[in-house]
Amino acid sequence: MADETPVQSPTSRRRSTSAMLPPPTEGEPTQCQAKTTGAGASLAMMATLGFLWGGACFGFNGIKTVFLDEGLFADACDHGDRCKAQINQVDAAWTFASAMLNVMALVNGSLSDALGLRRLCLLSSALLAISTGAFYLVVTRRRYEQYLSYVYFALVESGMLLSFGGLALQGEKGSLTPPCSRPYDVRVVAAPTMETAFALGTLIFPTLRLIHDGVRGANLVTLYCSYFAACALLILYCACRTKARPLRRPGSGAL
Repeated sequence: MADETPVQSPTSRRRSTSAMLPPPTEGEPTQCQAKTTGAGASLAMMATLGFLWGGACFGFNGIKTVFLDEGLFADACDHGDRCKAQINQVDAAWTFASAMLNVMALVNGSLSDALGLRRLCLLSSALLAISTGAFYLVVTRRRYEQYLSYVYFALVESGMLLSFGGLALQGEKGSLTPPCSRPYDVRVVAAPTMETAFALGTLIFPTLRLIHDGVRGANLVTLYCSYFAACALLILYCACRTKARPLRRPGSGAL
C-alpha cells in the first residue's frame, strides 16, 4: 500500500514559519504602559496641573473656612463671634471672582490662541506667584482684608488660564493612551479630560484642611501659601519644558 502522507515542500515550510509571531523583545513597551503621541503629552501635563490647581477655581468652600478662622471681616459682627454678615462678606469674594471669570472668558480664549501653551503657563505661574504673596497679606493683615475679592480672583484666573490652555489642545493632533487601555484622540478627549481634572481638583483644599487638623502646630495660612508657591513653581517648570511656538493673532496665522 503506497504511503499517501503529503510531503512538505520548502515553500510551505517557510510559510508556516513566517506565520508565527516573533517573541517580544525587552525594548518593546508592555501592553499596560501609558503612551502619548503629538499633543497627548501636553494634554496629560495640563490635566495634571488642572488637578493640582483646579481647586482654586471651583473649591472655594474648601478655603472659606480659612478666611473665617483667620477672622476676616470679623468687625461686621457685633459680639465677635461668627455671624451672617461676616460670612456674606467672605462669600462676596467668590461672587466677584465667578462674575469676573465670565467677563474674562473671551480674553482667556484669545490669550490661549495667541500665546501658545508655553507663554500661557508662564503667565499663569507669574500671576499665581504674585497673588500668593497678596493672599498672605490679606489673610494676616486686617487692613488689607478689603482686597480679598481681587486677590482671590487673581488666584482663580491663574487656574482658568491653565483650563483654557488645555481646551485649546482640541485643535491639535495626537493621542493619549492610559495604562491598559486603547489610545484616545486628543481632539476628542481634551475637553472631558480637563473638566474631570478640574472637578477632582476641588478635593485639594479640603485635603489641606485635613492635613492641618492632623499636624499639631501647623499654621493654616502658611500651609496654603506653601501649596500655592509649590504650584507656581510646578507650572513654571512645565512651561520651561514646553516648546514655544510663534505668536499669532487669534484665528489667524503666525505673526
